[in-house]
Amino acid sequence: MRKSILVSFAVLFAAVVAVGCKGSPKNKEYVYDVYVAGWEREDPMLWKNGEPTKLPQKDEGSVATAVFVSGNDVYVAGLESVYYGAQDQENPTRYVGAFWKNGVISRFTDLAGKADGIEVNGLFVSGSDVYVVGQDKFGEEPTAMLWKNGIAEPLSDGSKPARANSVFVSGNDVYVAGWDSQSATLWKNGVAEKLTDGSNPASARSVFVSGNDIYVVGSARRGSKVVAMLWTKRG
Repeated sequence: MRKSILVSFAVLFAAVVAVGCKGSPKNKEYVYDVYVAGWEREDPMLWKNGEPTKLPQKDEGSVATAVFVSGNDVYVAGLESVYYGAQDQENPTRYVGAFWKNGVISRFTDLAGKADGIEVNGLFVSGSDVYVVGQDKFGEEPTAMLWKNGIAEPLSDGSKPARANSVFVSGNDVYVAGWDSQSATLWKNGVAEKLTDGSNPASARSVFVSGNDIYVVGSARRGSKVVAMLWTKRG
């Protein structure tokens, strides 16, 4: 018997734990494969059970931010750095979105690195489809983004700042958690639902679907404090 558990941290790293068991039901022996994505110095990295693998990049300064295991394939998403001559204020380092499948890189945003403030925060693989979420700039403000197989699907209109943090696919439905303006937001198949009223800053950080139940976790400001939040919804 073998199953997978995904644990992701969008700020600095992401981890996947693949769990196997053998033996009788009363005396199970569990075998764990632990995958962690991140970066070390100037290199994007994948660790499997603590063993490091340097991921290929165009130049130094790339980062890995999410990891997902599907069958025998290991996917890592992140940002690849693009350099323009001397690194100064007139020629800053730019980034493009990328993911690695079994160590082979594919880029899914403009290689010229024209967009400002791109982020890659979440990754999910369903069958042969690869879903990545984050942030790009398609309007006046940073835009919440979903990339399916490298094709960009803006989730917000770019009139106000927005960001996508997590993605989960259940059947034919694609769920994305993030924020739009000051509201924690859940997108289902591209349609936004505000989880808060926008009167105070709030953000949805992760989404998980089990049957007809949708679980979203995040944070919201309450007066002078920021509190952890759980939103539960029926599908």
